Amino acid sequence: MRVSLFNKIVKLNSISSSNINKNSLNKIVKFNISNRAFKLDILNSLNRAIRLINPLKVLKSLRLNLLSKFFLILGFSFTLSHAVIDDFKTATWNMQGSSASSEAKWSVSIRQMFSGASGVDILAVQEAGTLPQTARATGRTFDFNGTSVQVSEHIWNLGTSLRPSFVYIYYAPTDAGANRVNLALVSRTPADEVFLLPPPTTASRPMLGIRINNDAFFSIHALANGGADASAIVHNIDLFFQSSPTLASTNWIIMGDFNREPGELLSSFELALRLRTRIITNSAITQVSARRTLDYAIVGNSNRAIVPAPLPSITASTFFGGFRTHLASDHFPVTFRRFQ
Repeated sequence: MRVSLFNKIVKLNSISSSNINKNSLNKIVKFNISNRAFKLDILNSLNRAIRLINPLKVLKSLRLNLLSKFFLILGFSFTLSHAVIDDFKTATWNMQGSSASSEAKWSVSIRQMFSGASGVDILAVQEAGTLPQTARATGRTFDFNGTSVQVSEHIWNLGTSLRPSFVYIYYAPTDAGANRVNLALVSRTPADEVFLLPPPTTASRPMLGIRINNDAFFSIHALANGGADASAIVHNIDLFFQSSPTLASTNWIIMGDFNREPGELLSSFELALRLRTRIITNSAITQVSARRTLDYAIVGNSNRAIVPAPLPSITASTFFGGFRTHLASDHFPVTFRRFQ
């Protein structure tokens, strides 16, 4: 079906505005789709589009609708190529949503992080501010026990209408007042499952996560001035997977601003947790003003049947090149990928 749909999109691009009419558009979308709901969605989009006055808008509306669904299908099939967590190129960034326009940070800095052959697959964002204006809600929302925060899924085209590059944003508005210290995860692949674990203390923030196949990815932001809850965040995520029989063997990576040096955090772990986790850092300064290493990742597996856990070889590097003039944040992005 993917090939058939893509061919229809190509055909759409070849149509000029002079010969667009209802009959020609109907012919284009009359292809065989086994999923009836999907087909109805396409046809409904057509009916909405043909009511527009400008024929070019008709073409653009239908083409974008088809393209977004085509890449949604590709996204689900893409997950099959990722077997282990170190197949993913991941990163974390505290973008300080209040220090400059969060729209510019999304559209410039985050867009660059996903571009090119070395672009990331999943980005954990802290202090995410507001979403980019061009991100579209998919209609998928997620509610969780223990927190009133609702997570929403959005699709964002980093490319153009002719050469789209879609990513999925999972957005948790954890800062109801200033709308600044929010959490987000940006992924090339749509999530199979979304998590929002309750805060470990009354002053803490929830922990946002997504699962893709057997791998889970978290964006966290520990409390300022020492990360007093950083250890509890890691312990609670580990306990969550231990207590979930169907998820006990899930590989997970926690990325974010721990507000605590890696060595200090490691010393707070109980022995059993140390045997099932590894802190991923290159010990470089990640927060400029404090000249400290606060942004890094922890990879682990909560399956107590295997001790020590067979953890992947992942290395960290600070995202300096090409971004320093655009970051407008006190934190540097940090990337994580397989050691080679």
